[in-house]
Amino acid sequence: MTPSIESVASAQLMLDSAEQKYRAANYEDALRLTESAIKSDNNYRAWNLKGSILNALERYSDAFAALTQAVRQNPALAPAHANIAKSLLGLGRFDLAIEAARRAMAIDPRHLNAILYCSEGLDLKGEITDAITVLTPALEIAPTSPEVLELQVSLLFKSGRIEEALAWVDRAVELFPDNTGFKLNRAKMLLRLKREAEALAACDAILKQEPKNYLALWFLGDFYFHYKLDRIEANKHYRASLDARFDLRTAAHLCSSLTNTRGPTEAACIDEAHTLAAKCSDTIGITLQTAQMFLSIFHKTCDFQRVAKFDLRLYADYCVANNIPGALQALLSTVKTREDRRRLLSQHRRWGELSQARADAMPIARAPRLRKQGKVRIGIMSSDLGHHPVSYFALPIFKHYDRDRVEIYVYAFDSMEPDNVQRFIMSRVTMFRKLVSGTDRELAQTIAQDEIDIMFDLGGTTYLNRPNILSWRVAPIQVSWLGYPHSLGLPAIDYLLVDPYLRPSPDLMLERPLEMPHTWVSLEPLFFGNSDALAEAPPILSNNYATFGTANNPQKYSPELLALWARVLNENQNSRFLFIRPEGAVTAFRENILGNFMKHGVAKERIEFRAVRGTHMSHYNDMDISLDCAPLTGGTTTWDSLWMGVPVVTRVGESLFERMSYSSLNTVSLGDLCAGDADEYVAIASTLAKDVKRLKALKRELRPRIRKSPAGNTQQWVRDWENLAIDQVRNK
Repeated sequence: MTPSIESVASAQLMLDSAEQKYRAANYEDALRLTESAIKSDNNYRAWNLKGSILNALERYSDAFAALTQAVRQNPALAPAHANIAKSLLGLGRFDLAIEAARRAMAIDPRHLNAILYCSEGLDLKGEITDAITVLTPALEIAPTSPEVLELQVSLLFKSGRIEEALAWVDRAVELFPDNTGFKLNRAKMLLRLKREAEALAACDAILKQEPKNYLALWFLGDFYFHYKLDRIEANKHYRASLDARFDLRTAAHLCSSLTNTRGPTEAACIDEAHTLAAKCSDTIGITLQTAQMFLSIFHKTCDFQRVAKFDLRLYADYCVANNIPGALQALLSTVKTREDRRRLLSQHRRWGELSQARADAMPIARAPRLRKQGKVRIGIMSSDLGHHPVSYFALPIFKHYDRDRVEIYVYAFDSMEPDNVQRFIMSRVTMFRKLVSGTDRELAQTIAQDEIDIMFDLGGTTYLNRPNILSWRVAPIQVSWLGYPHSLGLPAIDYLLVDPYLRPSPDLMLERPLEMPHTWVSLEPLFFGNSDALAEAPPILSNNYATFGTANNPQKYSPELLALWARVLNENQNSRFLFIRPEGAVTAFRENILGNFMKHGVAKERIEFRAVRGTHMSHYNDMDISLDCAPLTGGTTTWDSLWMGVPVVTRVGESLFERMSYSSLNTVSLGDLCAGDADEYVAIASTLAKDVKRLKALKRELRPRIRKSPAGNTQQWVRDWENLAIDQVRNK
C-alpha cells in the first residue's frame, strides 16, 4: 500500500528530528523516532539512519539487518554500504567489512567513513601497510579530522614507526589542544620511546586540570599494570577511572588487573573482579573487544553459565584478526569434537599467516648462516626464565650442554630483576640478552644480528613472550617447545619438539615433528628436590576412604570435566575431592564448583579446598589419586603429583595438549593409568582407588622411579637434545 502524502511528510519530520537527536548522541530517542518514521514511510533513508543509530549503540547484528534493507531499496547509497562496513567491523567480519567499504568507495571515492572503515578493517586483519595506503586520501580530504588523525597515529604506532607517529600526534595536539585522547596517545608514544618522565608529566598535567579525567586515570592504570607490574597501584587507578565514568573497557581492564593481583588480597580481588564482570555481562553485554578479560575471570571462577553466553568461534576470529593469540590458549579446554580440533588449528594457522604478513611488510636486515663446521649456535627465547616451571624443565640444558660443540644465546622478555635461577642461567651461557622494550621488528633485528643457527621458543603465546619475532625468521631453523601445548601457527616455525607419546595426529599439527627418543622434558633437581616432605603412606590407610583431587588451573575446567569427576566420586563410596588451588578462597569459585558437584549428586561435604599459592606440594600428602583434566591435560602438575607419590589418571586425545600426561605417565611406566574415553577413565580411577597395596607401593616407589626414568637422567637427555639440534643444522 502506497503511503499517503501526509504520512510521508510526517515521516520526514520525524526523520529530521531523529537525525538531530542522533547527532546529539541521544540514541534511544533517535531510534524511537526512526522506527515510527519507518512505520509511516518505509524508505531507505530511514533504514540507513536506523542502522547508524544501532551501530552507535553497538547493536551490530540489528544494525546490519536494518542497513541491508537500505541497500535493497537503493543499491547506490554509499553511506549505507559504509555503515554496513562499520557493522561488520563490530561483528568481527573483517573481510566482509572491507568489501562493503570498497563498494561505498566505488560509488563515492571521497566518502570519508568508507575510507576509514576500509583502513580499519585492513588494520584489524594485520595488513597495516595496506591500511596506511588506503587512509592516505583521507588525510587530503579531511586533514583536520580527529578520526583520521587518530587512525593515522595508531597505524604508524603499530607498524613500529614511532617517531612518525609522535610527529602526527604532536600535530593533532596542536590542532585540538583540549583533546585528552591525543595527549594520552602522545604519552603512550613517549613511553614506547623510553621517555617515561615526560609521559607521566603529560598525564599529570591533564589531571591537574581535570582530577577526575577517566582517560588519564585509565592511562595510569595501564602504566602501573604493564610497565611497573604493580597490580595494587593499577587497581587503584582503574577504580578511580571507573568511578569518574563507567566504561566497559575500563571495567574489563580493572577485572584483568584484579585477577592478576597476588598477595593477601588475592581472593578478595578475584571476587571483586567476578562481581564486576558478572554485572557487565548481565546488564550491559560484553563486546568482542573486552571479551578476553571478562572470559578470563569467568573461567577462573568456573562461571560456566556466563562463559556459555559467548560465541567462542566469533571471539576466536576476532582475537586472531587483532593479534591476540594468547586468547586461543583458553579455547584448548573447550574442544569436544574432531571438527573443534581442526577449527582450533585453522585459527592458529590464520593468526600465523597474519603475523607473517606483518613481518613481510617490514623486513629486517639479516644474514642468517648455518655453521656447517665449528660450534653450533643455539638460541633460546622465553619470558619465563626465572623461578618458573619452564626454567625448571630447561635448566638441565644450561647445566650439561657441551661447550666444545655448542654455544647458547638466551633472550629473556621478562622485566623483573634477575632471581637466583635467572642469574644461574646468565652465568652458564655464551650470551644472555634481556629484551624488554622495543617493537617485535626491533627485537627481531637485534636477535638476527647474533647469527643464531637454531632457535628454540619456550614461551609460545604466554604472558610477555614475543612469538611474533619468529615471523622475521631470526634463525634459519626455528623450533617451538615446552611453553605452549599446541601448534603456534607461525609459518616460520619449522618444528615442534615432541616425543613418541606426545606426538599428535599428523593432521592436528602445523609444524614438522622433531622427536626426542624418550621424553620431551627432563626434570631439574631444583624443582624435584627433597625439600617437600613425602608422607610415608597414602591417606586412604588412615581415612578409610579414597581422596581424589587436582592442583590444575581452573582455566582447564569445564562442566563436562566436573561431571566426569563427579562420576568418579559416585563410583567410590565416601570418597572425597581435594582442590589445591589459590582460588579455593574465592567465594565465586567455591560456589560454582560445589554447585556443579551437587547437581551430579555429590554432597558439598565431600569437597575440600586448600587455598595455597606456591606452597602446594605438601598438600599432595593428603591426596591418594590425582584426576587429570581433559581435554587440556596437566603438564607441570602431573609431574608435581608423581613426585609426591600420587598417581595420576588421565584421558588421552589426539591433539598435543591432550597427551602431555600420557607422555609423563609412560615415561615412568604408568601407561595403564591412561584412558581412551570417559568410561575407561572412571573405571581406571575406581580400580586404582580399591588397590590400596598399589597405592602404598607407588607412594614409596615413584620418586626413585622418576630419577631412573629418561626424564630423570638429565645428562643423557641433554645429549639427545643437543644431538637433535646439531643434526638439524648440519643436515639442512
